[in-house]
Amino acid sequence: YAPQLLTKENTSYPSVTKGIAKAWGAINTSDDSVFAGDYNLGSGTNVGTGLTTVSFSTAMEDNDFICVGSRENGVVCFNSRAIGSVRVDSRNYSGTGEDSGEVYFAVFGQIT
Repeated sequence: YAPQLLTKENTSYPSVTKGIAKAWGAINTSDDSVFAGDYNLGSGTNVGTGLTTVSFSTAMEDNDFICVGSRENGVVCFNSRAIGSVRVDSRNYSGTGEDSGEVYFAVFGQIT
């Protein structure tokens, strides 16, 4: 089963069926690069140890979206949500910010 694409009135951007991730991919917190194979991710910007702001290629409709993610040997939090970006906070199990390497995540919500 392949979901149908729905388009919003007066816009050329498609809005994928409800419940499907609107952005996903992996970033490298060591050099803030966004890995190939992502969907709707722009670039990553280092804003501190373990902190990377990731931009969306197509903005979210509002900041009421949800992110899920993981990394090896630590935890990932998401904060500073905005329609055009989200901040990825990568920490070790002691709670210290850490440039850990690969962080994988998906974003659920509505795109414009």
